Amino acid sequence: MSPRSKTLVAAAALAAWTAIPAPVAGDNGWIRLETASFTLVSNADEAAVRRVGADLERLRDVIGQLTGARLDSPVPTILYLFRDDASYAPYRLSGQPVDAPGYLVPHEHAVYGVLNGDPGHRATPIVYRQYILRLLNEGSSKLPLWLSYGAAELFSAFVVHEGQARIGLPISGHLFWLQQNPPMPVAALFARETLPAGKDFQSFTMRSWLLVHYLLIGNAELRQRVPEYLRVLARGTSPAAAWRQVFAVEPDALEAALVDYVKGDTFSYLPIPVTAAADLGAETYPLAEHETLFHLGDLLVHTAPERHADAAELFRRAVELTPEHGPSWGGLGYSSELVGDHEAARAHYEKAAAHSPDDPLLQYLYGESLLRALGGQRPSGEEATALLGRARDAMERATRLDPDFAQAWVRLGYAHSLEHRPSPAEVETLETAARLLPRRADVAFNLLLAYARAGDRGQAEATRQRLDLLQADAAILARAREIVLQLEFREGTELMRQDRLDDAVAVLAHVQASTRDPDLAERAAEYLGTAAKASRHNRFVEPYNRAVRLLEAGDLEAAVAAIEELAADARPGRQAEAVASLRERLAELRSQ
Repeated sequence: MSPRSKTLVAAAALAAWTAIPAPVAGDNGWIRLETASFTLVSNADEAAVRRVGADLERLRDVIGQLTGARLDSPVPTILYLFRDDASYAPYRLSGQPVDAPGYLVPHEHAVYGVLNGDPGHRATPIVYRQYILRLLNEGSSKLPLWLSYGAAELFSAFVVHEGQARIGLPISGHLFWLQQNPPMPVAALFARETLPAGKDFQSFTMRSWLLVHYLLIGNAELRQRVPEYLRVLARGTSPAAAWRQVFAVEPDALEAALVDYVKGDTFSYLPIPVTAAADLGAETYPLAEHETLFHLGDLLVHTAPERHADAAELFRRAVELTPEHGPSWGGLGYSSELVGDHEAARAHYEKAAAHSPDDPLLQYLYGESLLRALGGQRPSGEEATALLGRARDAMERATRLDPDFAQAWVRLGYAHSLEHRPSPAEVETLETAARLLPRRADVAFNLLLAYARAGDRGQAEATRQRLDLLQADAAILARAREIVLQLEFREGTELMRQDRLDDAVAVLAHVQASTRDPDLAERAAEYLGTAAKASRHNRFVEPYNRAVRLLEAGDLEAAVAAIEELAADARPGRQAEAVASLRERLAELRSQ
């Protein structure tokens, strides 16, 4: 199993489960298969497990070839392949039909897939579809719904035959339905931003499949443009504008082409050679009894958190067999978290981290439990400061062990943010987190906070603009705007200190006009008044001094012009009095 299996609590509740069979001691028939991108845990025949692992790697490879997209997932994917109905039954999700062959449950730190390997079932298309949806939507750009769901349908029919991947094999049920129902306007398909329900969802999915099939298989010219379309989307261009820019096909013309495509007899598949990179060897490891107990408990606690007591029993049996098994202690920690016993969870995680010092997930979980103990507050006192130090050390160890562990970078950045003084490490850590999680608005916002603590208004403003592209919610965008305006206010006061008063006036006026914070608006107005007054004074002093120098030099003609120019801008009071004094001096010089 991947070291990062801890996840957030699943929302779905499960119905009554079949009793979990205890693994047989010794050679229990369970294995773990590690490929380049997946971990498979199974009690099925090893050859069958290898076929599933190889096909998943080839599927990733083919998607990358067709789309040009980078398909690095920020979390590991763990697949459980059960050999038959009896072993699969205890892990069937609530609400699934009895004959449902599999499912995928994504979580924050791992994605859990469960497949029924009984020969009478075909679980892989279901898991393929769900996996592809997640994979495509983890990229740096937000894909339109029709593309995500159409591609998931298209690639779910993926097969490999004699070293060749066949993409887009016709799905007869889809074709029959499309031929019997009127087409949906392409403009309506493009405009869809939320998933419909019921029969409308079926209609949307099938028509999205048709459009993607036409783009990637039915039209070679358009297929060549798909990678560029994805690149344009990644730059923040809206899907509609990106379509016009890259494909230059009007919706009406595309709609007519799709109607002909469904009626034609050329509906085929795309053969793609499997590259050598997709055939990397996989390593198989037999599981000892305590490892099997751990893996089954791990699956159970993350797909059915309300059954934490059953999972905890499996973890306890594992540590009774092998007390130094860190992952099982980590499972006990997570089971304790689910019932709110954070003190017990922290104690279990401490044991887990000590027994498995090279497991990045367990280091992360231990660090997270320490951060939770701080309650989101900056430490006060030696004990709390030491607690933060241990949390930071654990997160740093997790990131060293697994540099791609995105959430560990996020929480390491949070640990740095609790330190009383800002440090370059806070910014660097959150920059790494944002690079690994380019679609996470919360990570981008935390990075903006780090830039603000460092006083870097330019980077903070750039990150605020990034939040706009990520379509962050209104509350986050409003907070981000005010943070940048606070930095701008600070810049305005610094300009005043440097006697760059005109620049200070421009900055402070912008802050006053833009902020929705009454306190900031009041302070900006106060400083703006001071800066404007000083600026006006400076604008008067310089020409006044020039007029004095001209008078002293005896250049009366030039002095007259300078005095009249000064008088035009002089304000009542001392400035007017100063002009009058110059005129008196001019009159004296003329009379001599």
